[in-house]
Amino acid sequence: MSGFETILQTISQAKSFGFRVLANGTHLYGQVPHVAPEAWLHQVFAPLTEQEIVWLEEKMKLPIPHDLRQFFLLANGVGLFSVSLSIYGKKTSYVRSGDDAWQPFCILSANTLERPTHAKPSQIVIGGYQDDGSLLFLDLEDGTAFRTRSRSKKILNQWPDFWTMLKAETDRLAKLFDPAGRKLYDGSTTP
Repeated sequence: MSGFETILQTISQAKSFGFRVLANGTHLYGQVPHVAPEAWLHQVFAPLTEQEIVWLEEKMKLPIPHDLRQFFLLANGVGLFSVSLSIYGKKTSYVRSGDDAWQPFCILSANTLERPTHAKPSQIVIGGYQDDGSLLFLDLEDGTAFRTRSRSKKILNQWPDFWTMLKAETDRLAKLFDPAGRKLYDGSTTP
């Protein structure tokens, strides 16, 4: 079973309290009206084409590593556990209503206009955590995934690769939410 399939198994459990496929291909899993009237526990955005991935590389002036490229061919980013964890993607619309309002956080902005000053040229920002604003990176040289605060180069957590990080974090976060998508305690969801 691929890394994405195991993650999708966890995400799909939320279908029991709602599922919707939008016109733009976004899949929404588990309505959580206790968060907000139109909130969903998980958002999986429609995959990118190889041409869209190449476009991102050209605009960011950074290569997209193999694991992240494979992820983008399956999903253009995700928002997991009420956006506790987000993997960024290509933003394709800036409208604020309707189906097209459901978009991933922008990986292009995260690696250009909003690129952290502590990021090395060999690092790509790939996501982040809502609770503390910390960022996820991939190291282009050795493939490791790691987390830092938004303004600090100190590594807080590290994983051997993208898929290990995504599976471990999905599994960890799943333990922090009940079967109806409610947080089990009031603390932070960051590692």
